[in-house]
Amino acid sequence: MSASVGVEGSLPVSTISDVISTGKTVTDKAKNNQTLTSAEKWQAFDTGVELLLSPIGVGYHLDLAYVPWKRLEVSLRYANSAARLRPTTSAARAASASGTAGSSSPSS
Repeated sequence: MSASVGVEGSLPVSTISDVISTGKTVTDKAKNNQTLTSAEKWQAFDTGVELLLSPIGVGYHLDLAYVPWKRLEVSLRYANSAARLRPTTSAARAASASGTAGSSSPSS
């Protein structure tokens, strides 16, 4: 009989490289007082969605295994859904604390 407990982490490498590339493009345009093209706006949107759908995560698992006969293992594994680490802005935290998160109001 054996048992194991583990902690797992996930880092979406392709998402991180997309965020860096898009951030560099937007920063360079902002420094030169240029507007983003339609394609660059969509790239920024896609990168944001990609980051939301595949954020950095941490999870754990518990595994129990038993070998009743040679070359036969029966095991049971439980893994939680990963706890996601999502970066938030101070404006989002303030809106959440005041209970206005998700409400839409016209900006002036």
